[in-house]
Amino acid sequence: MKINLEVTALDGGVSKCTAQFADFIAFENEKNRSVANFQTELRLTDLAWLAWHAEKRTKKRRHRWHSRSRRHRSSRRQHSRSQRPV
Repeated sequence: MKINLEVTALDGGVSKCTAQFADFIAFENEKNRSVANFQTELRLTDLAWLAWHAEKRTKKRRHRWHSRSRRHRSSRRQHSRSQRPV
């Protein structure tokens, strides 16, 4: 079982990925739902999750949907504080 997906990132980049067996197993474990029900219960968020997992599994591309690291956020916070007027 495979699903071919095309992902358009927020930065406009387009990539193609294939959700495969490993992605479906991970989906069932994460969502506690069976992929056998996709014919009647497929949601847009399910496709987005499968695309995210397939891209993560293959390390194909880092999309902006990945959360920023804590270090990045804290350095950004400190930088903005240093620019505040006194």
